[in-house]
Amino acid sequence: MSGVISFLTDFGLDDSYVGEMKARILGLAPSARLVDLTHAVPAGDVAAGAFLLSRAWSAFPTGTVHLAVVDPGVGTERAALAVHAEGHWFVGPDNGLLSMAAGQPDHIWRLEPDLVAGEGALSATFHGRDLFAPAAARLCLGDEVAQFANPALSMNGLEPVVEVVEDRVIGEVLWVDHFGNAITAIDEASVRAVGPELQIRVGSLRLHGLHRTFGDVESLTPLAYIGSGGTLELAVRDGDLRERFGVDRGARVEVRAGGNR
Repeated sequence: MSGVISFLTDFGLDDSYVGEMKARILGLAPSARLVDLTHAVPAGDVAAGAFLLSRAWSAFPTGTVHLAVVDPGVGTERAALAVHAEGHWFVGPDNGLLSMAAGQPDHIWRLEPDLVAGEGALSATFHGRDLFAPAAARLCLGDEVAQFANPALSMNGLEPVVEVVEDRVIGEVLWVDHFGNAITAIDEASVRAVGPELQIRVGSLRLHGLHRTFGDVESLTPLAYIGSGGTLELAVRDGDLRERFGVDRGARVEVRAGGNR
């Protein structure tokens, strides 16, 4: 194991929840290195958490444990999972949160609360602290997952849909970042396959061709480019695409062949 635990939640930093989870991890695995991906996932927004985890996990070394908690179904019958994929562990609720990052799992395990947390030690409203944090710590220590989980056959999925229709590729905006840049589900290969001359449509906005970076256009000019995550992104240089053009998460983006027409 790498000794690293990445950490993503919708808990924010105004309350003690993140600190309580870290305390639980460090009580079991004092040498663990904790890396905060974000705790600013919109409250209960599983799809947003799934996207952000999928964007970041592969930057970590093999053997990393990725702890993700966006769990509006906490305390219900939804399963709690430890999923192994591509040499990494993913720990979190079975609500689709892990599925974009661990889309091709080697093994899926259903956590057994009494074996993870101890009988009677599980709060009905804070599985992050009482179930997921200790499970992540034990995996980080190299404990055998079979000691506290049972094999599962499947997990709930949450995958973005990209459609290819004749000479067009259609996908959605998965996230609008802090700068107002819209990140889509359309990967670079799909964009390039359309052809050398592109027209990109989202709402009333029409863009022609790709740029390499923001400095290729004048200030307050909209542009399209392949972002650092390998997918099509849309932005306004020195501005906010969401504010200027109303482009938000879930917006339908169409890439079609054609130049300035």
